[in-house]
Amino acid sequence: MQKFIRLIFYRKHLVVLGALALFFGARASAQEWTYTSDYDPNNEVGIWYRDAWQKQDGGVIVSGCETSIYSGTQPVLTSLSPNGNELGRKTFGKPAFCAVWPQVVFNGEGETFALMAYHPDYDSCTTNYFLNFDNPPDHAILGLYKLDEQLNILESHEHTFAVDTAICPHQSCHPNSFSGRITLISAEADGNFIVGSYVISPTYDLYNPRGHDSIFFFRMDFEGQFIDRVGYEMESIGGSMYANWLYYQFVKVDNGFIFYYNDFPRIHYTAPDGLEKIGTPGTAYSMDKDFHIFEEKAFHQQAEISPIVGDCFQQMSVVRSHNNSVYVTSAYTKPSGYGQQGIALYEYHDSERDGTLPMLRYTERSSGLTTWDKPATAKGVDLAADNTIFFGYVLRPDYSVLCIDRLTPDFDSIRTWTFGEGENYVINLYTIRATEDGGLLAVYRSNLYGSAIGHYVVAKIPAEDFVGIGEAHANGQKEAIVYPNPGKNVLNIRTGLQNARVEVYDLNGRLVHGQEMTESHTTIDAEAWAEGVYVWKVIANDKEVERGKWIKE
Repeated sequence: MQKFIRLIFYRKHLVVLGALALFFGARASAQEWTYTSDYDPNNEVGIWYRDAWQKQDGGVIVSGCETSIYSGTQPVLTSLSPNGNELGRKTFGKPAFCAVWPQVVFNGEGETFALMAYHPDYDSCTTNYFLNFDNPPDHAILGLYKLDEQLNILESHEHTFAVDTAICPHQSCHPNSFSGRITLISAEADGNFIVGSYVISPTYDLYNPRGHDSIFFFRMDFEGQFIDRVGYEMESIGGSMYANWLYYQFVKVDNGFIFYYNDFPRIHYTAPDGLEKIGTPGTAYSMDKDFHIFEEKAFHQQAEISPIVGDCFQQMSVVRSHNNSVYVTSAYTKPSGYGQQGIALYEYHDSERDGTLPMLRYTERSSGLTTWDKPATAKGVDLAADNTIFFGYVLRPDYSVLCIDRLTPDFDSIRTWTFGEGENYVINLYTIRATEDGGLLAVYRSNLYGSAIGHYVVAKIPAEDFVGIGEAHANGQKEAIVYPNPGKNVLNIRTGLQNARVEVYDLNGRLVHGQEMTESHTTIDAEAWAEGVYVWKVIANDKEVERGKWIKE
C-alpha cells in the first residue's frame, strides 16, 4: 500500500509553449570569501540564511528569512558579487502572512526568479492568536516573482490555496509552527519550466486530528502558470513539522521523476539481511513526466543503527549521479540510543525494479564519541562538474567541526575540508552547492554553546581546497588534524586519507603508539602517557604525508 494514501488532486493544462580558518593550532582550510550576518533573537529584527545559488556571472543569491517582533517571519534575499560583497538585500513581506526561505531559479537567459510560499501569521508566543487580524486569513499563497539585479520585483504571479486555521481549546493544538500552512519544499529549472513540490498542512491537533498533510508536485512556466500539478495525501498527521525536512529529495530522471521519502511512524519490517527490525525504511516513488506514481521501491540504512529508532532516514538529501544512481545523505541514530547520531552517505541504483533499491556503496562519518553529529539540514550532498561528490556534515567531538569531503564516484576520498571556531562553539550546516569553477558554496550558522546569539555565514570555498595531497601541501593545507591540542587523555585524529596509518613518538624518538586508520576519525587512548610533547605522523602508501606535535597536559 502506498504511504501516500490516495490521489487527491490532478490538474493538467496543455503545454503552450576568507578568511583563513584557524583551529586546533593548525591551518586546516582557507575560504575564498565569507559573507556574515549576525543574529540575536533579542533584537527587534534579525536575519538568518539557509541556502545560496551561483548566478551565471559568478555572483550569488542568498536565501533566508527576516524575523521581526512586529511582522513575524518574512522571506529575504541578498545579492552578492563574485567576491562576496553585498550588492543588495530585499525583504518580501506580506501583512498577516509568514514564510520560510524562498527557492531561487534561473531561466535560460540567466534571469532570476524566486518562489515563495506564505501562510497565515501566528503569534509564536500565544496559542491560537493570529497577528494583525481579528479574523485570521483562511488561505495561503504560492508566488513566482521575477527579479531584477537589485532584487526588485519585475513580475508577480500568485496562487492562493485554502488552509485550515482552526482554533483549538487546549495546548495540544499547535498552529504556531506546524499547521494551517503551505510549505514550499523544492523548486528547480527544467528547460523552459520550473518543477517542484509543496506541502499543505491542516492544523495539528493531538487529541482531535484534523487530517493529513498533502504533498503536491508541479510543473510551472516562467509566467507563473501551472502546466501540471498532482497531489497526494501523506500518512503524517496534519502539521508540516516533518515537511521541513523534505528539501532536496525530488530528482529528475530519464523517464520522469523520483521522490525519496521517509515518514516517521514506526513499523516492524524485515531488513535485507533477514532480521526483523523496527523503523521506517525509505521509499522511492517513481513518477512519470506527469507526476503519476507508477512504482514504489524501499531503500534501507546500512550503518549500525539503534534497534529502538531503527531504519529511519533523518535530515535526508538526495542528488542524482550520471549513471542511473542517486547519492543520499542521512543521519542515523547510533546503537547507544536517541541523541547519539552519526552520518552516512549512500549510493543506490534507481533503475532496478524488484521492490528494493540496491545499495551500491556507503560510507559513514562519526566523531567516534557519543555526540550529536549532524548532516546538513537542507542539502548535504552535491555533484561537481567532473562527477566527483561533495559531502557536508558536522562532527561534534568536544566542539563542532564543519567537514566537507570531496569523493570520487567510488567514495574514495580526494580531500576533506575542515573548519571550526574553537571550544564552546556550535556549528550547524544547512546547504552545500558545487560552483562552476570546481569550488563550493556552504551556508552555516555558528554560535556559542547554549546561546541563541550567533552568526550566519555564506562561504565560498575555492577549488584548490579540494585537491589531492601534493597540490594541498603546495597550498599550505593539512591532510590530517589532531585535536584537542593541548589535550588530556584522548587524542583524536581526523583525515580524509584512505588506508593510512598513524604513529606517535615521544621526544626521544620512541614509538608509543601505532595503528591503522580505517575511518576518517580515529580516537587514541592517551591516558597512560606521561604529560609532555609528542610527535604524530600519518603514513599513506608507505610515505609520510603529514606530521605535527601534540601536547598532553
